[in-house]
Amino acid sequence: MKIGTKIASIRKNSKFTQEFLAAKLDRTPQWISNIERGIRSVDTNALARLADLLNVGSGDFFETKLNDTCIWQLIPLCPRNNIMIMQINQLITKL
Repeated sequence: MKIGTKIASIRKNSKFTQEFLAAKLDRTPQWISNIERGIRSVDTNALARLADLLNVGSGDFFETKLNDTCIWQLIPLCPRNNIMIMQINQLITKL
């Protein structure tokens, strides 16, 4: 499952609308829709804010098939880091 699909799934399970999340993030519903459909990437700051709003950890957006290696040891996601989620996906795919 891709990150956008995972975000959509968690959002729907939390009973939140795209409009609600967009308003909380000062974005448009189209922005949320584009992320969920994989049309646009999401930066680490927005990913952290989405996780907070959805009451999950940022790691819940990832499929981890890394043989007991924590993704956070490989790619630290912090607000000062400008790594885009698409770049993270590419790195994970190479592992």
